[in-house]
Amino acid sequence: MAILDELPGIEVAVCINEQQIREYVDDDSLATPQLNTVSKYIMSEKLAEFSIKIIVKEPYALNCPTLGFQIIVDGVKVREPLLTQKGFEHCGRKWETFWSGIKYPTEGQNCILRPFRFSKIDTC
Repeated sequence: MAILDELPGIEVAVCINEQQIREYVDDDSLATPQLNTVSKYIMSEKLAEFSIKIIVKEPYALNCPTLGFQIIVDGVKVREPLLTQKGFEHCGRKWETFWSGIKYPTEGQNCILRPFRFSKIDTC
């Protein structure tokens, strides 16, 4: 799980079938604690569906009305989950959520979910 030392209690992971994928250290990353970023590698299968799991738990102290996240896939912001202080307290100070795609409206009141999928990656 991508975790920043400055934010204990906040965890983010890429999952398949709601199971976390193993992460590998990215030694070439420009991510640094000063930039508040973490960078990891994962193994994936082309076109496999995946989800993003976000966990907020103690010892994180949610001392503001809301905590927002941005999920960016292939450089495009696709979701913006929001945790309220009231919701965090209501769920016993452990909030876990999965985001598995983008919802698109259809005619009528229904939506369809376009799942997140891994693309083919060419390496050299």
